[in-house]
Amino acid sequence: LKDSQYDKISIYNDIDLEGPPENFKYIKSCEHGKDVPRPEDITDFIIGCDCIGTCENDILCSCSVRDNLDVPISFSYNKEGEVLITRSNIIHECNIKCFCGPDCPNRVIQKNDIKKLEIFKTKNKGWGVRAKEFIKKSTFVAEYTGEIIKTSRVSERIKKDPERSHYIFDIDILGDAEYSIDAYEKGNISHFINHSCDPNLEVYCAQCDYYEMNIFRIAFFAKRDININEELTFDYIGVDTPGKSRKARKAKEEEEKKVFVVCHCGSANCRGFVYK
Repeated sequence: LKDSQYDKISIYNDIDLEGPPENFKYIKSCEHGKDVPRPEDITDFIIGCDCIGTCENDILCSCSVRDNLDVPISFSYNKEGEVLITRSNIIHECNIKCFCGPDCPNRVIQKNDIKKLEIFKTKNKGWGVRAKEFIKKSTFVAEYTGEIIKTSRVSERIKKDPERSHYIFDIDILGDAEYSIDAYEKGNISHFINHSCDPNLEVYCAQCDYYEMNIFRIAFFAKRDININEELTFDYIGVDTPGKSRKARKAKEEEEKKVFVVCHCGSANCRGFVYK
């Protein structure tokens, strides 16, 4: 791995002699592709809260009012950093225009404090990721990083390299995606997380700096308590919110072709297949 910025990640292979991808660039945060605006370029359109120090009062903080559709005035997290809202809602964190500091409890994803994890070689699923510490339910695990690109450029990239489709995450929580995250050549440990029909991770969309735009950060939170050495997984198909997943576009294409691959997740409720 090149340019690794994490001390909490180890690599282990007792299956064969294969090493991790040599040309994969490890990045801590997303990089912006061509024609993708950066937060610092659109500050005139960003509104921040005026909380001093840290945001403690969800009634007064303007960043909390947008958060939860079920509870109109609420932060997305409790004081321990555990996510409170359901994955169908969008996390709204404080942004670069807010007066609060980097230690604000409403900046969980931005802090990027990932858990102690290990990339390991599985018996039949290639590389995977497992926990090297106990992970409590509802806590942040990792962000999905890669290159943010216009979704209109995705098909062209996949034509050149079909394998790339497995690592492109459409940002489509609000409908048709305008932007996607391509983690094929660059990303972080989330690049190696495998599918399961009964996953232990939930996928959330978060707005941190791109208010009023369809650019979100993608983050993984623990769906339940995760034990040491347990493999981390999420549902590639996204059955909880149809059409709102990393695999949505590819799933639709393959469903039309009736092309599937066998699922090796081993869960009791395994569907038996994963879209290729």
